[in-house]
Amino acid sequence: GAGVVSDAVVAQLRGFAPDVQRVAGTDRYSTAVALSAATYAANSVSHVYIATGTAFPDGLTVGPVAGRSSGPLLLVPGNSLPASVAAELRRLDPSNVVIVGGTGVVSDAVRAAIRALWP
Repeated sequence: GAGVVSDAVVAQLRGFAPDVQRVAGTDRYSTAVALSAATYAANSVSHVYIATGTAFPDGLTVGPVAGRSSGPLLLVPGNSLPASVAAELRRLDPSNVVIVGGTGVVSDAVRAAIRALWP
């Protein structure tokens, strides 16, 4: 949102590329979902990557891999699966979900909640 990237910066970017779009959510988790929804059609990806949104190293590391494999990177708080992320996972219906990081950053409870989306 404008609180993170100001409208002045967006205006400056339009000097380089006229088609500058803002994708935002109410928090980093819903912003990742909004970006995924704006980029990927339902049932169109084979891989989705999950990383903690509370620290940047894992997400930063897997970002290029997600881009190369044409799969979104979704963020979670670490100990829970936000409803918006669960809904996006169901919409995408990937064949593989890759959780990046150990159980200290993305808990087994999140893993179990993701698995429960596909009974």
